[in-house]
Amino acid sequence: MKRLLLVGMLICCGFSSPTVHIPVVSLAELRQRIAHPTNDTTYIVHFWATWCKPCIEELPVFEQLTQESNTSNLKVLLVSLDFKKDIETKVLPFVTKRGLRSEVLLMNEPNAAAWIDKVDSSWSGAIPATIIINPVRRSRRFIEGQLTKPELDSLIALVHKP
Repeated sequence: MKRLLLVGMLICCGFSSPTVHIPVVSLAELRQRIAHPTNDTTYIVHFWATWCKPCIEELPVFEQLTQESNTSNLKVLLVSLDFKKDIETKVLPFVTKRGLRSEVLLMNEPNAAAWIDKVDSSWSGAIPATIIINPVRRSRRFIEGQLTKPELDSLIALVHKP
């Protein structure tokens, strides 16, 4: 009887993994999130999309960094540039299927021409693109294009150095 009750509970509750939540943010909200002058955290902000092949190829580099980073002063943010309307049908299934552990956000800025220069004046708008920033140390690097793990580690060392 106990076994039957347990099976019934599992069926009712489902076997699904925890629900993935992807916050939708504006550029202003993203900037506010990483601009903590009293917080000595280095942020790795990676702009990508589910339809971008080089972005998908590069994601394991950022996931490895998240797994290796056992310190709270290094934070990876994966900022999806997919359309907001695709969050349920494309972005969430993508994140869930790949088991991404880095924090994923979705940028809600439909007019890219209006905000890309605000991220970095050298950015053409191509993705993948990455900003490594530490507001306390006033150190920042912007990279357009794919990164290898050694390249990313070198750039982080430049920004995150004591």
